[in-house]
Amino acid sequence: MSDQTTSTPDGDVLELVAAGDTARALDRLMQRHGSGVYSLCRRLLGDAALAEDVRQQVFLDAFRDLPKFCRRSSLRTWLYAIAHHRIV
Repeated sequence: MSDQTTSTPDGDVLELVAAGDTARALDRLMQRHGSGVYSLCRRLLGDAALAEDVRQQVFLDAFRDLPKFCRRSSLRTWLYAIAHHRIV
């Protein structure tokens, strides 16, 4: 593990992605950020069921794109951006 990767928030997730374990990486992201993504969606949409649907889509998108994550932001920021784009 590189010191730079493990010292960043969600560095362990990035290490899992680098090792090819995208499923475990996604599981950790969902555990850490799932409720926050849902809260954002709920607040912006005003509908619990729709917020849950968007949250699921966010993590499907994340699963697909995690190996291409460019690290221009934190993973949390990236997830919230995906959610915002889905809502808009």
